[in-house]
Amino acid sequence: MEGVHLQMQYRGMEVELNGEKAEKHGNIVEIHGVRLGFAQSGQKSEKYELSSPNCRCLSTLQELKSDAAVSITGENGFRATGVGYDVFFERKMVRIRSAVRVILPRERMQEILHRREQNNGKEVQRKRALEIAPKENAQ
Repeated sequence: MEGVHLQMQYRGMEVELNGEKAEKHGNIVEIHGVRLGFAQSGQKSEKYELSSPNCRCLSTLQELKSDAAVSITGENGFRATGVGYDVFFERKMVRIRSAVRVILPRERMQEILHRREQNNGKEVQRKRALEIAPKENAQ
């Protein structure tokens, strides 16, 4: 089978799967020259693209799996690479299995660190409130 192109909306995600070539073996489809684009539906969300030499999927297209190298890029400058991956459409998740390398743009990293500091501050406040609460009840 030459050339694969599939567009779908699945559980709030817009997904576009392209491949240079596909081979069907029973209920498993092997796709070569994989490009998978995905983003949240109906939102002004960042778009991501996964590219890989090949992957396997069930004909139901619930998961993609591969032992090949993978690269994921985002419009915001996000980039992740590794070897071996699984795409779980149901859980809206991509897992890179090994040799993972993630590059975040400086602005995104600062945003993540800022949120982390805010969350740590909330955790400290919560712990202090728990420490004070028993003392107040003892009076």
